[in-house]
Amino acid sequence: IEHLMQTSEAIRKDGHPDWFVLTGLIHDLGKILCLFGEPQWAVVGDTFPVAKGQWLADGEGLGRMIRKYGLRGVPLLVLPLAAGLRGLVLSALRREPRWIPYYVCFTIFNYAGMARRLAAG
Repeated sequence: IEHLMQTSEAIRKDGHPDWFVLTGLIHDLGKILCLFGEPQWAVVGDTFPVAKGQWLADGEGLGRMIRKYGLRGVPLLVLPLAAGLRGLVLSALRREPRWIPYYVCFTIFNYAGMARRLAAG
């Protein structure tokens, strides 16, 4: 619920019309279908092009933080690797190898976004 409120409030603050604010409020409600057996990818749109864009944006955000905080931000460099390794280990332990490419791509594109931001200055 917090995510829905944050999303709709950010849209409202940006001056978008009411219908767009409502869209931000209800955009994740379909996830409840996962509780009734629908696969996650069919409910939330977790497709590679969407995920790739998000991973690049996440990496760019980390790059901004590292630039902003200098040496104090350097520990942020390990976050994508730590998250990717965690996902790989959990996938292996759960015997769900279909997720391994997801976590590999997650790590690569996070670092690509971070490098792009750090190089841009």
